Amino acid sequence: MPMKTGSTSKMTLPLKWLCLVTVLGVLCPTEAVLDQTFQTRFIEQGYTMCMDNTVAYKVHNEPRTWHEAVQVCRGEGARLAIIDSYEKVRVIGGMKPFNAYVWVGVSRSDPQHPWITADEGASMNNVPWAPTKPSGPFNCLTVRGCNRGLSNEDCSQRKGFVCEKSPVNPSIRYD
Repeated sequence: MPMKTGSTSKMTLPLKWLCLVTVLGVLCPTEAVLDQTFQTRFIEQGYTMCMDNTVAYKVHNEPRTWHEAVQVCRGEGARLAIIDSYEKVRVIGGMKPFNAYVWVGVSRSDPQHPWITADEGASMNNVPWAPTKPSGPFNCLTVRGCNRGLSNEDCSQRKGFVCEKSPVNPSIRYD
């Protein structure tokens, strides 16, 4: 039901537009108040608002290399999702096909260098690894098919990927 707050129109969103509680659990609230313009735009673009409405994710199932995925997300005014916690792994795991691996926005230039975020190049010191990972010389990360953590993979492989936007601060540009 719309409410007026100053000069900004707000709308309480129904559950069906936010998240599937059965898949994402308590990480996605059943109701939220967001600016109606941004809420409508995110839904139209295929994004799902999660994590107390601080981030919106979109899973792309068309296979791309990691570098191509970065460009697709930027083209949407988003970034390849920064998955820095097991909570976020579970959220993405609930959105993607179960056995699929999807690219996320963390990589390294070679095995001797640290893991960094794709957008700012910030170091990722506490990567939420899947069991037995990392392994091998692979330099780009995915949410692993079993949804238990991140896995390092060959950046040139073609996989689905996850973009993220900030509905809290939609003026943030990721390009």
